[in-house]
Amino acid sequence: MKLTSQVSNCLRTFTAGACLCLVGACSDSVEVRSYSIPKERETSNSPRWQAPESWGEGKSSAMRLGSYAVKDDNGSALDVSVTAFPGDSGGILPNVNRWLGQIGLDPIVKAELDQYVTDTTVDDLPAHLVRADNGGKALRVLALTAKGKTWFFKLMGDTDLAEREQANFDKFIASISFSSGDDHHGHDHHEK
Repeated sequence: MKLTSQVSNCLRTFTAGACLCLVGACSDSVEVRSYSIPKERETSNSPRWQAPESWGEGKSSAMRLGSYAVKDDNGSALDVSVTAFPGDSGGILPNVNRWLGQIGLDPIVKAELDQYVTDTTVDDLPAHLVRADNGGKALRVLALTAKGKTWFFKLMGDTDLAEREQANFDKFIASISFSSGDDHHGHDHHEK
Protein backbone atom coordinates (compact mmCIF):
# COMPACT_ATOMS: atom_id res chain seq x y z
CA MET A 1 0.00 0.00 0.00
CA LYS A 2 2.82 2.36 0.88
CA LEU A 3 4.43 1.79 -2.55
CA THR A 4 1.17 2.52 -4.39
CA SER A 5 0.81 5.75 -2.46
CA GLN A 6 4.36 6.81 -3.35
CA VAL A 7 3.79 6.06 -7.05
CA SER A 8 0.57 8.00 -6.94
CA ASN A 9 2.32 11.00 -5.33
CA CYS A 10 5.10 10.83 -7.94
CA LEU A 11 2.56 10.79 -10.77
CA ARG A 12 0.74 13.82 -9.30
CA THR A 13 4.02 15.71 -8.95
CA PHE A 14 5.09 14.81 -12.49
CA THR A 15 1.69 15.79 -13.93
CA ALA A 16 1.74 19.11 -12.08
CA GLY A 17 5.27 19.82 -13.31
CA ALA A 18 4.29 18.98 -16.89
CA CYS A 19 1.29 21.30 -16.68
CA LEU A 20 3.50 24.13 -15.37
CA CYS A 21 5.89 23.59 -18.27
CA LEU A 22 3.02 23.77 -20.74
CA VAL A 23 1.63 26.90 -19.14
CA GLY A 24 5.09 28.47 -19.25
CA ALA A 25 5.42 27.61 -22.92
CA CYS A 26 2.14 29.37 -23.67
CA SER A 27 3.11 32.57 -21.91
CA ASP A 28 3.87 35.83 -23.72
CA SER A 29 7.58 35.50 -23.07
CA VAL A 30 7.98 32.72 -25.67
CA GLU A 31 9.59 34.03 -28.86
CA VAL A 32 8.25 32.59 -32.09
CA ARG A 33 10.58 32.70 -35.06
CA SER A 34 9.78 32.15 -38.69
CA TYR A 35 12.17 31.62 -41.54
CA SER A 36 11.81 32.29 -45.24
CA ILE A 37 13.37 29.72 -47.49
CA PRO A 38 13.90 30.98 -51.03
CA LYS A 39 11.86 29.11 -53.60
CA GLU A 40 13.94 27.23 -56.12
CA ARG A 41 13.64 28.53 -59.65
CA GLU A 42 11.04 26.51 -61.46
CA THR A 43 12.10 24.74 -64.58
CA SER A 44 9.82 23.17 -67.09
CA ASN A 45 10.12 20.10 -69.23
CA SER A 46 7.65 21.64 -71.65
CA PRO A 47 8.62 23.65 -74.70
CA ARG A 48 7.40 27.09 -75.65
CA TRP A 49 6.02 27.92 -79.08
CA GLN A 50 4.17 30.64 -80.93
CA ALA A 51 1.08 29.94 -82.97
CA PRO A 52 0.01 32.29 -85.77
CA GLU A 53 -2.72 34.82 -84.97
CA SER A 54 -4.92 33.36 -87.70
CA TRP A 55 -5.15 30.03 -85.89
CA GLY A 56 -8.13 29.84 -83.58
CA GLU A 57 -8.69 27.80 -80.46
CA GLY A 58 -8.98 24.08 -81.19
CA LYS A 59 -10.80 21.24 -79.50
CA SER A 60 -9.74 20.59 -75.94
CA SER A 61 -8.52 17.24 -74.72
CA ALA A 62 -6.66 16.00 -71.65
CA MET A 63 -3.96 14.68 -73.99
CA ARG A 64 -3.43 17.95 -75.85
CA LEU A 65 -0.97 20.50 -74.56
CA GLY A 66 -1.91 22.82 -77.38
CA SER A 67 -4.85 22.81 -79.79
CA TYR A 68 -5.69 25.03 -82.74
CA ALA A 69 -8.31 25.17 -85.47
CA VAL A 70 -7.69 26.68 -88.90
CA LYS A 71 -10.65 27.34 -91.21
CA ASP A 72 -11.22 29.13 -94.49
CA ASP A 73 -14.28 30.73 -96.10
CA ASN A 74 -14.97 27.57 -98.13
CA GLY A 75 -15.51 25.44 -95.02
CA SER A 76 -12.14 23.69 -95.23
CA ALA A 77 -10.49 23.01 -91.90
CA LEU A 78 -7.26 21.93 -90.25
CA ASP A 79 -6.74 20.55 -86.77
CA VAL A 80 -3.41 21.39 -85.13
CA SER A 81 -2.38 19.64 -81.92
CA VAL A 82 0.57 19.41 -79.56
CA THR A 83 0.96 16.20 -77.56
CA ALA A 84 3.73 14.46 -75.63
CA PHE A 85 4.25 10.88 -74.52
CA PRO A 86 6.96 9.22 -72.39
CA GLY A 87 10.06 7.79 -74.06
CA ASP A 88 10.29 7.24 -77.81
CA SER A 89 6.54 6.60 -78.08
CA GLY A 90 6.97 3.42 -80.10
CA GLY A 91 9.39 4.75 -82.71
CA ILE A 92 8.96 6.65 -85.94
CA LEU A 93 7.72 3.81 -88.23
CA PRO A 94 4.70 2.78 -86.10
CA ASN A 95 3.75 6.44 -85.64
CA VAL A 96 4.05 7.22 -89.36
CA ASN A 97 1.89 4.18 -90.17
CA ARG A 98 -0.72 5.30 -87.64
CA TRP A 99 -0.80 8.81 -89.15
CA LEU A 100 -0.97 7.47 -92.71
CA GLY A 101 -3.94 5.35 -91.65
CA GLN A 102 -5.64 8.47 -90.25
CA ILE A 103 -5.71 9.97 -93.74
CA GLY A 104 -6.59 6.71 -95.50
CA LEU A 105 -3.15 5.64 -96.74
CA ASP A 106 -1.71 2.13 -96.47
CA PRO A 107 1.08 1.28 -94.02
CA ILE A 108 4.67 1.33 -95.24
CA VAL A 109 7.86 -0.58 -94.42
CA LYS A 110 11.00 0.97 -92.96
CA ALA A 111 12.69 1.27 -96.38
CA GLU A 112 9.84 3.57 -97.50
CA LEU A 113 10.13 6.06 -94.63
CA ASP A 114 12.11 8.54 -96.72
CA GLN A 115 9.02 9.02 -98.93
CA TYR A 116 7.31 10.74 -95.99
CA VAL A 117 9.98 11.62 -93.41
CA THR A 118 12.68 14.29 -93.50
CA ASP A 119 15.27 14.55 -90.75
CA THR A 120 15.68 18.05 -89.37
CA THR A 121 16.56 19.90 -86.16
CA VAL A 122 14.42 22.08 -83.95
CA ASP A 123 16.00 24.06 -81.11
CA ASP A 124 19.21 22.12 -81.85
CA LEU A 125 17.41 18.81 -81.24
CA PRO A 126 17.13 16.07 -83.88
CA ALA A 127 13.59 15.76 -85.19
CA HIS A 128 11.53 14.09 -87.91
CA LEU A 129 9.23 16.08 -90.17
CA VAL A 130 6.47 13.93 -91.65
CA ARG A 131 4.49 15.10 -94.68
CA ALA A 132 1.78 13.13 -96.48
CA ASP A 133 -1.50 13.62 -98.29
CA ASN A 134 -4.03 11.43 -100.06
CA GLY A 135 -5.27 14.05 -102.52
CA GLY A 136 -7.96 15.41 -100.22
CA LYS A 137 -6.60 15.08 -96.70
CA ALA A 138 -3.11 16.01 -95.56
CA LEU A 139 -0.95 15.73 -92.51
CA ARG A 140 2.18 17.49 -91.32
CA VAL A 141 3.85 16.24 -88.15
CA LEU A 142 7.00 17.26 -86.37
CA ALA A 143 8.18 14.54 -83.97
CA LEU A 144 11.07 15.11 -81.60
CA THR A 145 12.32 13.57 -78.38
CA ALA A 146 13.40 15.86 -75.55
CA LYS A 147 13.41 15.79 -71.75
CA GLY A 148 12.40 12.10 -71.68
CA LYS A 149 9.32 12.54 -73.89
CA THR A 150 8.43 12.45 -77.55
CA TRP A 151 6.64 15.59 -78.67
CA PHE A 152 4.27 15.68 -81.64
CA PHE A 153 3.27 18.93 -83.36
CA LYS A 154 0.63 17.78 -85.83
CA LEU A 155 -1.48 19.50 -88.49
CA MET A 156 -4.15 17.43 -90.24
CA GLY A 157 -7.03 18.27 -92.56
CA ASP A 158 -7.88 19.59 -96.02
CA THR A 159 -4.95 19.25 -98.46
CA ASP A 160 -5.42 22.63 -100.20
CA LEU A 161 -5.69 24.49 -96.89
CA ALA A 162 -2.65 22.60 -95.56
CA GLU A 163 -0.68 23.82 -98.58
CA ARG A 164 -1.80 27.41 -97.97
CA GLU A 165 -0.92 27.11 -94.27
CA GLN A 166 2.48 25.48 -94.85
CA ALA A 167 4.39 28.73 -94.22
CA ASN A 168 2.50 29.26 -90.95
CA PHE A 169 3.18 25.68 -89.89
CA ASP A 170 6.88 26.15 -90.70
CA LYS A 171 6.99 29.31 -88.52
CA PHE A 172 5.11 27.46 -85.76
CA ILE A 173 7.73 24.66 -85.85
CA ALA A 174 10.62 27.13 -85.97
CA SER A 175 9.33 28.85 -82.81
CA ILE A 176 9.58 25.71 -80.63
CA SER A 177 12.09 26.13 -77.81
CA PHE A 178 12.97 23.85 -74.90
CA SER A 179 15.45 26.28 -73.37
CA SER A 180 14.41 28.10 -70.20
CA GLY A 181 14.71 31.81 -69.87
CA ASP A 182 11.30 33.37 -69.93
CA ASP A 183 8.10 32.96 -68.00
CA HIS A 184 6.11 31.12 -70.68
CA HIS A 185 6.62 27.42 -70.06
CA GLY A 186 4.68 24.73 -71.82
CA HIS A 187 1.82 26.95 -72.88
CA ASP A 188 0.87 27.85 -76.35
CA HIS A 189 0.61 31.49 -77.20
CA HIS A 190 0.08 33.55 -80.30
CA GLU A 191 2.39 35.85 -82.17
CA LYS A 192 1.74 39.54 -81.66
